[in-house]
Amino acid sequence: MKEIITSAKTVDEAIEKAVAELAVDRDLIEFEILSAPTNGFLGLGAKPARILARYDVKKPEEVKEEPKKVEAKAPKAKVEKNPAKEVKQPETKKPTINYEDDADFVPSENGVSFVEDYVKKLFELMGMEMTAEVRQQGRIIFVNIAGDEAGSIIGKHGDTLDAIQHMLQLAFNKKVKGGEKIRLDTEDYRMKREKTLTGLAKSIANRVIKSRGKYELEPMKAYERRIIHSALQSYPMITTYSVGVEPQRRLIVAFKHRNQQNQENQEAATEE
Repeated sequence: MKEIITSAKTVDEAIEKAVAELAVDRDLIEFEILSAPTNGFLGLGAKPARILARYDVKKPEEVKEEPKKVEAKAPKAKVEKNPAKEVKQPETKKPTINYEDDADFVPSENGVSFVEDYVKKLFELMGMEMTAEVRQQGRIIFVNIAGDEAGSIIGKHGDTLDAIQHMLQLAFNKKVKGGEKIRLDTEDYRMKREKTLTGLAKSIANRVIKSRGKYELEPMKAYERRIIHSALQSYPMITTYSVGVEPQRRLIVAFKHRNQQNQENQEAATEE
């Protein structure tokens, strides 16, 4: 078992730092939040986020012994009788972002061409040499930015990327008025961010279950809160809810006590 402690301004940055140091797949690492970041007073006394990252480094002989145990205790006949587990496993890796794909939606005649021209002129004005791949799927127009400077338009937690997307959406609604939704991305940032948030959500959930308390996350955008909420829906002992107002709205991950679980089970039984 290899363990390291990392710190950064935010929990997400500390996690990314730990993944880089361990140099292994994020799914193989178990994260534990030691302390949340604090802003202090007028910048004084601010403390970074600290996390503990664990990576189980198995010895070669341990890896060889595992298949033998599985073959003895779980023959193929038994595995075939319960295929449900095999079907559910890949679902946890699918993206949870809802792209509102509507096959019956009639796209605007000049929607894609408008986006292509707008993005091209925008980056020309910014003095940046970048290209945009634009494609439409149902109601969504996907815009993927590529170029040597593409990473610079992401910003902290995607703030710059979201701002450009919002500006493009406003211009589209004013000129085209077709009802499409713009999804701007570069270097697969959206998917990487979702994977980070999903791993963070599971780490927080395990901590909350152990403490039987609650954890308040840093302010997040609405779609990021939905990712965490979706990632924890399969945890029967966890509940999530938001507090505050935008842009300081926060997500709370709380332990669901036994009386709450019993009440939900009774309601579910009544509906059935």
